[in-house]
Amino acid sequence: MGVVDWTNLSHALLPTAVRRRAVEMHLEPDRDVYPAGDPVGFRVVFRNRLPVPVVLRVESPVPWSWSVDGIDRGSRVADPLPDDSSRFEFAPRERKAFAREWHQRIRTGRREWDAVAPGDHVLRAWVTDRDRSLAAEATVHVDG
Repeated sequence: MGVVDWTNLSHALLPTAVRRRAVEMHLEPDRDVYPAGDPVGFRVVFRNRLPVPVVLRVESPVPWSWSVDGIDRGSRVADPLPDDSSRFEFAPRERKAFAREWHQRIRTGRREWDAVAPGDHVLRAWVTDRDRSLAAEATVHVDG
């Protein structure tokens, strides 16, 4: 008896829309309010809700990315993700969590970073598929 390739089987049996809905995603800052200059820690958490493996096709070897106030990875300097399709794989009911920090700065040049203004800032994360529909966001406040 051969070994079952659950990844290919689930990919073949589950339509794309079902696979996207099977994975839930949350963006969780470590708190809601930050003093100016303090790093903003956040986690991006994914969970496969199904009892079978789920595979999402992504457009980059980097399966997810993030932005602050619509600026990819907090940088206005062009630094695109590699353009090479890949797969973001989840075992049955698997949960994946990734931690990142944003230092309240926006990159404006090769070596230039500008501090953000006090106020609300929106962190957003998404799976790097074609339409970025699997996404989550949270608003944090930077005190003046």
